[in-house]
Amino acid sequence: MTREHVFSDWLQREIGAMESQTEGTPGDVTRGLFKVRDVCGRCNNGPLSVLDAYAKKLWDAYFSDLDPPALTPFRADFHKLTRYLMKTAYNDARKAAYASEQAGGGKSREHSEQVNRHKLFADYIRGAANDPPLALDVLGGTRPGPVHPSVGVGDVSLVGDEHETYLIRWVHVGSFSFIVNVWNTGVSQTQRRETIDSVCQGQDWVILEGPDVDVELEQIAAPTTGCSLHFIDPAGKAYQP
Repeated sequence: MTREHVFSDWLQREIGAMESQTEGTPGDVTRGLFKVRDVCGRCNNGPLSVLDAYAKKLWDAYFSDLDPPALTPFRADFHKLTRYLMKTAYNDARKAAYASEQAGGGKSREHSEQVNRHKLFADYIRGAANDPPLALDVLGGTRPGPVHPSVGVGDVSLVGDEHETYLIRWVHVGSFSFIVNVWNTGVSQTQRRETIDSVCQGQDWVILEGPDVDVELEQIAAPTTGCSLHFIDPAGKAYQP
């Protein structure tokens, strides 16, 4: 087993002092370099390293712009981007569990449940599975600049039936923000659309359509609202909501 930073080594070198969004509260920032300790060495130096290299390309092409225009052309491989976002979210969940243990409180049931929910995506993250195990949607947008060079990851809440959502995480890198929303089994396409639409009317999140994302990202007011969706079925079928 090896150790891995929650955020990639190269990103820490680019940004310097790190900011990690914790406990799902925007603005609740903890400074420091965060690592997880139970990463398979072969994975860390293999498929996870490939993901980090892909994210570095996105940084050079897009994320390093801390004052993006109102409309920002954005191209990406949908699955590679989603895998990187989920890897970052999974590392953050494990980091939170370790922090609780180190503080003497042990690993709480809530932390254990969060880690297990992310663990379901381990095969997808490392590329052993072509498609995510549950249907998910990804939202993208930019924050009005100029912004402070930072990265963040946390939980967000969408108004709706909480039983519909299996997992929802927010990740931002520089001025770019993404939400990954994973749905529970049995939630229909219509239910998903209605739940998200009830929250995101009038907001400017943009659909990230796969397998090749080619969109213009718009500036968003906050990371917890959005209306444009991209759904992916476990069978790999992509479709517009």
